[in-house]
Order: sequence, then C-alpha cells, then structure tokens
Amino acid sequence: MTPVILHEKVLSRLRPHEHAEYTVRDISFLACSIFGHCYQHDIQAIFNINPFSLTFWYEREDGNIVLYRSGKENFEFSKILAEEFCLRPEYVSAVAMKLKSLTDEVRSFLTLHPSREEVLREWDAFVHLYSEFFAYHQACYWPGDYIAKLKSTEHKNTIDCLSEAYAYNEMVIPEVEAYVRKLNLADYHYQEAASSSPTAHTKHPLPSLLFLDGGMMILPFNEAKKLHEAIQKDYEGSLGEGGVRGLGVNHRKIRGSVRVIIDLADLEMVQPGEILVTTMTRPQYNSAIKKAAAIVTDEGGILCHAAILAREFDIPCIVGTKNATQFLHTGDMVEVDADGGRVIKILV
Repeated sequence: MTPVILHEKVLSRLRPHEHAEYTVRDISFLACSIFGHCYQHDIQAIFNINPFSLTFWYEREDGNIVLYRSGKENFEFSKILAEEFCLRPEYVSAVAMKLKSLTDEVRSFLTLHPSREEVLREWDAFVHLYSEFFAYHQACYWPGDYIAKLKSTEHKNTIDCLSEAYAYNEMVIPEVEAYVRKLNLADYHYQEAASSSPTAHTKHPLPSLLFLDGGMMILPFNEAKKLHEAIQKDYEGSLGEGGVRGLGVNHRKIRGSVRVIIDLADLEMVQPGEILVTTMTRPQYNSAIKKAAAIVTDEGGILCHAAILAREFDIPCIVGTKNATQFLHTGDMVEVDADGGRVIKILV
C-alpha cells in the first residue's frame, strides 16, 4: 500500500463526522505497541466487543506521543459496556475487582523482576499481563464516564464502584513507564524485545505505530509526520469558531492568566493563581493543580483525574474541550465559566 493510499484510508476513518479523538501522552514506544495490540485484540477477546480498527501512535519531536483513534468506535465501546454495567451490578463489581487484582499483579511483577534479564525471561507473561490490565483500565474509565454523563442518581453505586477501581490503578502506567525506562526497554516494540537478545535491539528514532484492521506498521518519521499533519488539519477544521467549550465541573466562575502545559517537565512553571490548560492531568500534576485557580483540559469527563482534583481542591474545571491547548496560549487572560462549560478570552 502506497503512503498516499494509506493516508487516505486512515483519514477516511477519522473524518469530523466520526469525531476523531486524539490525546497527548508522555508514554514509551513499548507502551504504544502493547496498548495498540490491546485495542485490536484483547478488548474484543475479554469483553466480546468489536475491536478498535484504527489507532495511530505518533511520536512528536518533543518526545510526547499523540494517539489518534475513532471517537465513534470509542463511543460504541463505552456505550455497550455502560449499558451492560447498568443492567448487571454484579458485572460492574467483577470488572472493578479484576482491575484492582491486575493492578496488584503488575506491581508484584515489577518488584519480583528488578533486572532487564529477569523481565526478558518472563517477557511474554509481562506483555500479556500489562495488555490485560490496560483493557480493564479502559473498561472502567470510559463506560464510567458515559454513565456519569447520564446524570442519573439511579446509577450512583455503579459510578462509585468504577471510579474507586480507576483511582486504585491510576499510578500503574507511570510506574511501568519508570520501570521500562530504567531497564532500557522503553524504545522497543514488544515483539522485538521478545525475539532479540538483550543487546541486539534496534532503537527506533522518533518511531510511530499504525494499527489498522488487525495489522501493525512502524512508520518512518517523515511519513508519520505528514499523516499527523493531515489529521490535525482535518480535525481542527471540524472544531469551528466556537472557542473553548466543554463539561463544567465544580461550577463557578474565575478569571486569570493561562498557563499551557504539554510537557511534564514544564509543570514547575505553573504559578499560583494561573489557569492550568493541558491535554489531561495525571497524578504527576497534583502539585501544579494545588497552585492553579482553575483547570481546563482537552480530554476527560466526570470521572477523570482533573475533575476529581477540582472537586477536592474546590476550583472551577472544564474538561473535554477538545481544543483548549490549541485555542489558548500562555499569558492569555480568560474567564473560566464552569457553570456554562466555556472559556472566554478577556481583552486587556
């Protein structure tokens, strides 16, 4: 398949009417390869739900990973599981307990295999365990977010159960990232690590992965960059001129200066009273959130980390805007209206 035909095929799956979704994460090439496999295979095998036919993991020049996937497919995954959870409370409990159990198993594995040689001897077991963990991680978050948006008190126990399980596992991915980076395994595809000797791996400079219809391709940087730019152009064109709108949390209004954070290394730049604008917060953001007057994120829903911390610290928050990090810039003066779910630029 030529690059042109490949790009057209990918773009056709991510058109605006299908609500193309993208996230920015500071995760390794290894994690991308395992998570991509999970989206294509394990989610279907475990939950009997159609797999994600497309995920594109693009590594930017700053080292952060951009994940593209079909919002339509993610919505269907969330909806199907959410409806089953609402009908079968015992299934919710089973999934939540399984995620907690897998969380403990992953942490135990890291402790019991402290060296590169030890983990490579059990590599297939590690990959299977981590992929299964990620499948349940997704199954607790996205359906829980879908149910929360129904705003029905009837499902409060279901939401609480999923939220508790998600909070229990929240630090596992950062812990695994630190582990594989320490053992110098972060830059390899999981199949390469399994088939090569510890000294025979070939690192991929700025690699990108495309999982499409059950297959996987490692794309050269220039080809991946062109695809990334084409998706971004199409995506940004679908956002329109409506500014920044999303789901308001901890409803009230506040004004302040914007601080856009994409790279975790820049978190220390957040000053007291600033409006923290980012793709999505994680536990590493907690110290910055304590200083912020409000939070605005591209991603997330009622159960996300940013929403939970906003309620805990009693600050306004707007999540799921899709375009906050593109529309807003550090130094902008804005009003965060969590009641209306919007951010308004203030002319000074």
